[in-house]
Parts: sequence; C-alpha cells; structure tokens
Amino acid sequence: MSELLLRELTSADLAWLKQTGLRTTLPAGTVLNAADAGDSFYLLLDGQVSISLPQSTNDLVQRAFAVIEGETADREIIALENGDIFGNLPGLVAPLPTANVVAKIDSTVLVLPAADLQAHLSMDIGFAGRFYKWVAILLAGRLQRMLQRLGRRNLAQGKLLRDVWLVFGEFHDSDVEWLMAVGDVRQVKAGEVLIQAGSAIEYLYLVLDGSLVMLWEDAAVNPLLQAFAVLEGQEAIGKEVAELSQGALLGLTPFLDSRLERVSMRSKAGAVVLAIPQRLVLAKLQQDLGFAGRFYRAISVVMGYQLQGVCGRLGYGRRVYVGGEEDELDLGAIDRMGLAGRRFELMLDKLRSRV
Repeated sequence: MSELLLRELTSADLAWLKQTGLRTTLPAGTVLNAADAGDSFYLLLDGQVSISLPQSTNDLVQRAFAVIEGETADREIIALENGDIFGNLPGLVAPLPTANVVAKIDSTVLVLPAADLQAHLSMDIGFAGRFYKWVAILLAGRLQRMLQRLGRRNLAQGKLLRDVWLVFGEFHDSDVEWLMAVGDVRQVKAGEVLIQAGSAIEYLYLVLDGSLVMLWEDAAVNPLLQAFAVLEGQEAIGKEVAELSQGALLGLTPFLDSRLERVSMRSKAGAVVLAIPQRLVLAKLQQDLGFAGRFYRAISVVMGYQLQGVCGRLGYGRRVYVGGEEDELDLGAIDRMGLAGRRFELMLDKLRSRV
C-alpha cells in the first residue's frame, strides 16, 4: 500500500498532505467509531489497524448468527496496511454506520480535516484525478480480499449489489456524449461470457439493459485452462457473488493496475452493453484531467458500494445493510441518483437507434 501511495501521488501531493495533516499516534487498543472519525480523513503511516463491526448483545438475531458462526467478539471486516486509508472519504460512499476502526498496536496516522481535503480536490483537478485513482485502487484491493472470503463462508440472503446509478451522477453531460460517440452498442446473448477471468480486457463496458452476474474465480483455478474451457463452450468456473444491472461499469481492472481480471461477467438472460475501447479511454484520461478526476471518482463510488454489498452477503452489518434498500442512501446520494437517472434515460433515448 505504501508503494501504491508513492506511485500514484506526486511529491507536491505528498507535501500538501503533510502540510495540511496532523501526524499523531493511536495507542494500541484505540477504537474510533463513525462519529469519532466522521470529520477526518486518515492515512495509516505505520502500525496495524483493522475495521470491525461490534457484535450486538441485545439483538437476538445477531446473537444467534454469532453463535452459529462461532463468533462472539467484534467481527473484523478487513485489516489495513501501511499506506491505507479510513475515515471520511469526501464525496464517496459512507462507511458502515456501526463500523469501528481498532488500533491493534501503537499506530502512526496522518489526520486531515475532510473539509480541507474536499476543498483541495475541488480546486486542483490534477490532484483530484490522482487521488481518486489511488482511492479506487485501494478499494478494489479491499473488494478482492472480501470476495476471497465468499468462498469460505455461508452467504447472507438478499439482494447482491445495488445498481451503480451513481456513476452518472459523477460524470458531466460532455463525458456521457463522448462515451456514446466512441462506444459501440453490443447485444450479449444469454449465457455469453462478456469478461473472462485471467484474460486481457480490451473494452470498458456500460450496461444499458439487462444484467450480468459476477463470478469470483478462486486463486487455485488455472486461468489458462479456464479460458480454453470457455472457448470450448463449457460453463465459466466461479462462484456467483453479485448481479450488476443498468448503469454498471464493467472491465475496470485495466484502469487500476496491470493485473489480469479476477472475476468473470456472464449474462443469464441476455443484455445490451456499450463497449468503449480501452485504448481510447486511457488516452482521454491522459489528455483530459477533469474527465480523469470524474472517472476515477466514479470507480471509487462503484468499489465503495460493491464493498458494502459484499459485507451484506457475508453477513457483516446485518442491522445496517439489508440488501440495497433506497432508504439507506444519504440525501446527497439520492439527489445524485435522480440526476443520474435522468442522464441515463437521455443516453438510452439517443442510443436506441443503434441497438
């Protein structure tokens, strides 16, 4: 994580963080809840910190699940590494309301007022692009670690992942027009594998209609054998962990790092997608800093909500995440969702002649 920070942010970015933030120590055993960390952004410089959810002693259902799963203490969601972040991520998905951040040993953190960080993100579009790309990579890494747990635990019931409509709340109208101009509308047949784990991805996909399921590939699976199995018409290997529908962005991994995709995307009943060539998107990210900031911020939003969805499937936070109900969104998110819906409908109207 430390290498990622040094790779994605410039020396000037790091200098601003150091100048604006306050370096402090969290003694071993320190617990920060959502209220404690709500107004600050934290960067872990050194130490061991984890994010956990407290087990309820009053809720009978929670206690029953804890007994069944053999867990009585606080349930750790994920352990953070040096260079990782927590607290208030300006403008992005809020953390689970009951989550606690626990310092396992004496840990050094850099604490920044969230308001100062938000102001700098608004004023410096270059910094915004680099910052949101860094955050997107961090959240994608957390998502992969969480998905690995799906293969070892019983899954909670309920909706898998909420639709990623908020993506269109992040883009400008000009961004949407550009995507339509360079993308091609594609029909995805029922049962077709649109993205194969372990294979190179050449397109960024936007789901216009229908849905696709995400299949998580176990690390032990041979990706080469799997790729040939799919070419021979065999079923894609993997555990179904999510369903993505209208407004979802697929094929994001190449924009975050050079690793091959670890998930497959398959249509069950058919879908329609907009396929945007990856090379064109990468070129625009280099040439248009404003687009880069909005693009990586959108990816960060996607990763944040997917993390919440996976927490729900693992049974984490049963009292605060019950499967993607609309009333779980904050008012700002609801406003962005309304804008996103109108923008997406306008896009569909313009693309119908190409379907």
